[in-house]
This record gives sequence, C-alpha cells and structure tokens, in this order.
Amino acid sequence: MLSRPPLDAVSTLLRDDSHFEGAISVVRSEDSAPWLRDDPFARIFPAMLLTIDAGILGSVAPPAGPTIERYGSSNPWPWDKFT
Repeated sequence: MLSRPPLDAVSTLLRDDSHFEGAISVVRSEDSAPWLRDDPFARIFPAMLLTIDAGILGSVAPPAGPTIERYGSSNPWPWDKFT
C-alpha cells in the first residue's frame, strides 16, 4: 500500500458522532487509480466510482501569471495604505 502514489483527498462522512455514512476518496491521475480498486471503505459499503470534470474535487488549471510578485519584488508591502 505504501509503494503506491498517495490519494489526492480522503474524507469520511458521518451522520453524527458515531454513525458512519460513507467516504470520499479522490485520485486525479491514472497512476493513483489502483487505490480505488482496493479502497478500504469499499469493504464497509458498496463502492460507487464517479468520474467528474474540473471543479471542487477535480483538477483545475493553475492560474496564469506570477503568484509571488505584487507590483515589483523590490518594493516593500505598503503597510501604511493597507491596514
């Protein structure tokens, strides 16, 4: 199990403090797909495999442009204007 690529997301679904209702396991690449064939939650409840497009659980394209620079890397943050 540890030699496989990790899952992208795992969550259990509970009705209240002690009632298990299901689980969500997310893989975004074909390399991680073998996890779904041996999903431990499928031993508790019947599994339903869904393929979804980009969105909350699916992958989305990264944003375009730099993510670090604000308006020039040599300029300090304007603390006096944005407090």
